[in-house]
Amino acid sequence: MFQLLLGLFSIFVGFSMNGPLLRYNYNEKITESRLSNYFFCSWLLFLLSTILILLILLVFGGYISHAFSVSERLIYTAFFTSIVYYPIKIRLGQWQANENSKLYLLAQITQSVLLVLGFFALYYFVFDDARSRIYSHILALACLSYMSVCLLIRDGYMKRGRFSLENSKDLLSQSFGVMPHLIGVYLISFADRFIVNKYIGGDYVGILMIAIQVSLVLNIVLDGLNKAVNPKLFRALRDDNYELKIKFCKWTYLFSISIILLSYPLSYLAALAVKTFTEPSYHEAAELVKITILSQLINGIYIAFVNYILYSKKLWVLSVISIFSGGVGITLSIYFVDEYGIQAIVYSSLFAAIMRTILVMIVATKLVRMPWRMAIKV
Repeated sequence: MFQLLLGLFSIFVGFSMNGPLLRYNYNEKITESRLSNYFFCSWLLFLLSTILILLILLVFGGYISHAFSVSERLIYTAFFTSIVYYPIKIRLGQWQANENSKLYLLAQITQSVLLVLGFFALYYFVFDDARSRIYSHILALACLSYMSVCLLIRDGYMKRGRFSLENSKDLLSQSFGVMPHLIGVYLISFADRFIVNKYIGGDYVGILMIAIQVSLVLNIVLDGLNKAVNPKLFRALRDDNYELKIKFCKWTYLFSISIILLSYPLSYLAALAVKTFTEPSYHEAAELVKITILSQLINGIYIAFVNYILYSKKLWVLSVISIFSGGVGITLSIYFVDEYGIQAIVYSSLFAAIMRTILVMIVATKLVRMPWRMAIKV
């Protein structure tokens, strides 16, 4: 529940401005003073979002706690942790924009190491229950947040600038455009577990989670690849570099074809790994993981095309696509779960992933002009 609350608060704290701040680096004629003013406005909006959420919790915290059967202490803990997490997202985003992969990777490794060391230290010496996991997470983020703030100050991202209504409108238009997408995707990602628990039984949640967790390894790889390519793509689009556009079109074609070719061997290996390393009672997950792997591969193609929508700043379109396709997936899951059981959940998710990817491909090619046909001929 802490992870769920932290994820939700992280969307609202700072209005998810890490995306717009990353995107601003690819604007034309950007100067140091303009960058400082833009970041200054973002920090003011971050402060505003924090105050607004705090006021809402102070007034309605008790009602929220009662409605979702969660302690107020856990709600406030997740809220303040999301505040601590915000500077980390900004620092990582700017390293990504500036293609500083070494520091980006070092920060990720540092967070993982601090999380593991903190967990074992707290578990063996302080709390031998779930609190050790929560507080180790907070400890790791607090240490990394302190380092992120120091580095943001050093690199001039927290300098006092000039407030601009134009900058504030630009930040909020992008943030409010993408927030429904983030909320929808986040809630939909948990919907399958609720459906399984309600319609099939709690025992099957563990089986589904094994399939999902195994396939998430592929998601991490694809997401890392996307973050490495993303800055180069945005610069090519900003500079309208035709030769680089041709290369990116070819890379997208090659990437998509590779994913299709890899679908069968990766599904087979994932199923084999589940059968090898889990107890017989969880072997049903081996059949499910074949489908969840396919869903992640389809999402890989989605990631390759969604960058064009992000560059265009038409983020509301992305929100509509995500909510629509996710809603279709949930509806299909509920409709077919009685007849097909847990298989209905994973196949519905696969269908939703395919639908979302196709819609994103269509919209992306319309919003940003790319030499897709010429790339085939050249």
